[in-house]
Amino acid sequence: MEPQGTTLFNDASIRNLGLIQFPEGIPAFETTKEFILIVNEEEAPFLWLQAKNNPELAFITIDPFLVNSDYRPDISENDVHLLDITNEEEVFLLSIVNIHNSGQLGITTNLVSPIVINKRARLGKQVILQNHLDYSVKYRIDDAS
Repeated sequence: MEPQGTTLFNDASIRNLGLIQFPEGIPAFETTKEFILIVNEEEAPFLWLQAKNNPELAFITIDPFLVNSDYRPDISENDVHLLDITNEEEVFLLSIVNIHNSGQLGITTNLVSPIVINKRARLGKQVILQNHLDYSVKYRIDDAS
């Protein structure tokens, strides 16, 4: 499955997601299962994925299609099944952003392991793409075309 990007700030279904369940948590935070997507137009194109019961646990995210127009994620059938995905229209992706304080990296995003969210089922998972070798975990946002 190769879902296409969305324009998050104009999508009412994303703005009104409410609680998103992560059955497996997020790697390194496996016990945290409930997150809320925070959309603030003043911070566009960035969004926050915040733990419901721990506001200090939040990830800066971005639509990966905004930073790489050639992005073609290949999501495994196991992940499609786990997230109860029945069609591409109910899916959107987020990529976790990292702000590096030192070195030459600047601001990067992880295109290898996007967060896949089923809008209909309100289920999410950070996945490793089947075509992960085509992308970088430290894709420089300022290199984006």
